[in-house]
Parts: sequence; structure tokens; C-alpha cells
Amino acid sequence: MWLAMWPSRKIKHFLCKEWIKRYKRSYSEYPETNLKNHGLKLNIYEVETEDGYVLEIHRLVEANGKKDENNKNNPVVLLQHGMWGTSKNWLIQKPEESICLNLLKQGCDIWLGNTRGNTYSRKHKRWNHDDKDYWDFSFHEMGYYDLPAMIDFILKNSHSDSLHYIGHSQGSTIMFVMQCTRPEFNGKIASITGLAPVVYLYHINKKLLKFVSSSFPNLTKIIENFGYYKFGIPQDKFGNIEQIMESNQYKLTKVLAPAVAYNMSTFLSDYVKQNVTSLILGQLYAGATTKQLSHFGQFIKQDKFCQFDYGVRKNIAKYGHAKPPEYCLNNVSSPTTLFYSDGDWLTNSKDINKLCMMLPNLRACKKIPIKEFDHMDYLWSGICTEYILKEIYLYIIDHNK
Repeated sequence: MWLAMWPSRKIKHFLCKEWIKRYKRSYSEYPETNLKNHGLKLNIYEVETEDGYVLEIHRLVEANGKKDENNKNNPVVLLQHGMWGTSKNWLIQKPEESICLNLLKQGCDIWLGNTRGNTYSRKHKRWNHDDKDYWDFSFHEMGYYDLPAMIDFILKNSHSDSLHYIGHSQGSTIMFVMQCTRPEFNGKIASITGLAPVVYLYHINKKLLKFVSSSFPNLTKIIENFGYYKFGIPQDKFGNIEQIMESNQYKLTKVLAPAVAYNMSTFLSDYVKQNVTSLILGQLYAGATTKQLSHFGQFIKQDKFCQFDYGVRKNIAKYGHAKPPEYCLNNVSSPTTLFYSDGDWLTNSKDINKLCMMLPNLRACKKIPIKEFDHMDYLWSGICTEYILKEIYLYIIDHNK
């Protein structure tokens, strides 16, 4: 989606070098250092999905082990990143500006998810992460397989019956997918908080971006014909970004990198402090598929929240119908709160209003009262907690009374 504004060749070369420089610096400033400085650490676990993907999930705990992880009275919270993201997206800010660190301080049991294909979840029981078959997924599989596996693991290890879910962007999408397609899990979700939820995209705010994104279903077919199915940088290559940028193995990522650098202003608002920009750059390109982009492009083109459209012949074979089935949002039974803003370049208020009308248990739909508040400000702005943290915490406490 960052291809909507493309730099000249000279600017692209400069930005590519600048991106490398910042990325290398951010690699040495990884969020674990920030956690350690505040007496915290991440416990790491692996979870296997029904279709063989091995996911890595993180639990945020005090380094000295003072807090009892198994205290059943602690509200359990799962935070889920968006597309191209990782669990570390939630850990870039200072503690007082971080949603998850503030909730931890208030006594919540914090878990951070990683979906298939990202930096921390590239294992499979059968396939190597370089295999074409490994990358044959969209966010549908994340909702249908990844979330249920993570949720069951978290509830088992936290000795809890339910958890509170906070999803940013695609992180909200996959929760709605799960509740629509696997309603047996709905009772395990005490509440849903959607930050800039991506479901309906027809009124996307940038016209050129809308044109490019809606063309993705056709563009990805061309891209895949050249053997490219993924966007991202593998974890073991993080420390040698120059090699990646010079390697033919990561051509698609290499092509996109300068566009991201050039368009930082598109998705990083004035509320994101400059001292975390390099950290943010170090968290980009965690992994996504051409199929994901194509699927979101179908949302924009069709103005529907539906499963992947393979074309008439394959749709009939897979779904039994010429068109893909729509997700039934009436199945989303967990109490849901949505946050949105007028400054969001991706989620338009008209699309959010349509989503609100479809949800049967909508608790609240909150508009951030700042015109320039953008899509990524929920993660990285210094003012995010001021507008949403209190609301989230009150809902959690109210449920746990």
C-alpha cells in the first residue's frame, strides 16, 4: 500500500541507504533492552496450529518473578499486531506511553501474539519457510487457525476461562474472522477492543492508494507468476540488512523498502516522536503474503467482508458457490469496543459506521478527538494512552468485578 507515492530513482537510492543505516541502529536498540531497563522480560512460548504452523507468543512478566503468573484474579489480555507487524510493535514506547506496559502495571496478565509468516513465527511441521506452500495464506487462516491456537494455549497457561483481546488494524480483522467462522471460541473472549479496525475499506481515504490497492488482486497474480509470494525479512537476517538489500532473494522487499522510507510521513504522524523512528523502521517487513494484500484489495473493490475470491471456477470447488461467502458479523457475540479517527488514512469513518451497524454486541465506538490522529498512532504516538487506555482498563475491570 506504500507504493501509492513512489520516489524518484535518485531519492530512492538515498532513502534506501538511509533505511539501511536506521535499520542497523534499531537492531541494536531492540525492545528487550527497554524492558530490561524497567525490570521486565518476555517469556517465550511456541504454539502449533491445527494446520502445522508453529507460532511464537510472548508473555510480559517482571524479571524478578515477583508477580504470580498463575494468579487467576489477574485479567488476561492478548494484544495482536497488524499486517507486517510483530509482538514487539507494542514495546517500542516508554512504559508511560505503552498500552501493554500500562496494563501490566495495573495488574493484567499480558500476552503478545505473533501470526504465521512474521519474524517470530516462520516454522512449520512440514514446510520450510522458503517453500511456496508455506506462504499460501491470508488473514483468514490467521483468524481460523492462529488465534484459536494462541487463545487455548494462553488460557491453559494462565489458568483462566477467558481473556480480553486488543487488536490493531489486521489484528482486529482476524478476531472478527475467528468469531464469524469458529463461534465455539466466542465464550473465551471476554471483550474485544479494535484499534483502527480493518473490515470495510471501500471509502479508504487516499484515492491513489485506493486505486493501487484495488488493483492488487490482478497485480499479485503477475507478481506470483515471477515466483514471489511473500514480503519480509527473516529473523536470522536482521543483523545484516545490507546483504538483504543486495540479494536477489529478497527482491520484492528491496523494491518496497525505499517506498516505505519515503512515505514515513504517510503513516507516522507528528505525534510519533523522532527518537523512536529508527526503532519503528527496525520492526517493519516482519512478513506478509501477496495473498494478504490481494485479499484486502478485494475488500476495497467489492465493499464486502468476505473470504478470499479465487475466481468462479476455484470458488465453486472450494466454497460450492461462484462467489466467496461473506463473514457473518452477526456471530461476533463478544462485547466489542472500537476506536477510530478522522485522520486515519486507511479506515474511514463511513466504513467504521458500517461495521458498527453489523456488530450485535457493540459496547462503544469511540472517535479519537484529534483530527490528525493516524493509523499507526495507536501503537507509536506519545498521546495514545491518553485517549484509549482508561477506556480499555475500565472495561476490563468492569468485567472482572
